[in-house]
Amino acid sequence: MFTVARSVQKSSLRTAYNGLPRSLIARNMNSKVNGPVIGIDLGTTNSCVSVMEGQTSRVIENAEGARTTPSVVAFTKHGERLVGLPAKRQAVVNSANTVFAFKRLIGRKFSDKEVKDDAAHCKLITNVGHSPSLLNQTDGQLLKSTTAERDRDL
Repeated sequence: MFTVARSVQKSSLRTAYNGLPRSLIARNMNSKVNGPVIGIDLGTTNSCVSVMEGQTSRVIENAEGARTTPSVVAFTKHGERLVGLPAKRQAVVNSANTVFAFKRLIGRKFSDKEVKDDAAHCKLITNVGHSPSLLNQTDGQLLKSTTAERDRDL
């Protein structure tokens, strides 16, 4: 069993890039990194962020002191955006404007079957960029538009 696992592990490290292991390719591409390196674990239930300090990584704690943050976002009627535990706490009273498991929508088009299946959790509309956007259930205003926010921030 050990040799089977080892051969699977070796084959999974190979890519179409001249048969070199991914670790060698990544190491050569990242040899000129200046500044901190962070890692983000975007989970369906919880998310976590860590930073490399020398040869070890350190998990960054959130505002509540926890090492993981619930993957929940909420929009209040006053236009405030809540993320993590505060969003999870208010989900009972503001479920129409609380989004969870949104990781499944990242990088997908509005026309994808998976997006249509997940649309039961919240009111989704499409925008000019054909990416899923959220619609505020209480006043019909656009809460988050991936394309609009990206264009605004540029």
